[in-house]
Amino acid sequence: MMSTPLQGLETDSAMALTDVGQLPRVLPRWHVDLLVAEFDTEYVVFDARSRMVHRIAGRHSLVFNACDGETNSDDLVTELIEAGLGSTDDVRDIVATALTDLANLGLLEGTVAPTPPPCIGCGAEANKRRRRRLAPR
Repeated sequence: MMSTPLQGLETDSAMALTDVGQLPRVLPRWHVDLLVAEFDTEYVVFDARSRMVHRIAGRHSLVFNACDGETNSDDLVTELIEAGLGSTDDVRDIVATALTDLANLGLLEGTVAPTPPPCIGCGAEANKRRRRRLAPR
């Protein structure tokens, strides 16, 4: 089954998508739990919910930058066409793909963060090792 942009969003029907490549009228905003550092042409994003760091670059960074909960998707498509990123269909596909990827990472409001990786150094076994290492000799 092909995924659609923002599949699984827990938002109102205005955000719901029915066809592959169909864009929401207004782009969603970043998830509130993100710490975002912006560099020249990329973002480094820490998601506290999943304890993961993401590097967002290239075309994805253009879409991520526009995800403010206010930007009209048609306006973004027009802006990217004027910047020379391709035809209307190409740019709509770029935006749809970026939104799908960002949603799958849980970076957009209403999406679920992936399961966090295991905590290295946590748990009973790690505590035993720590106690052995710190025990007086």
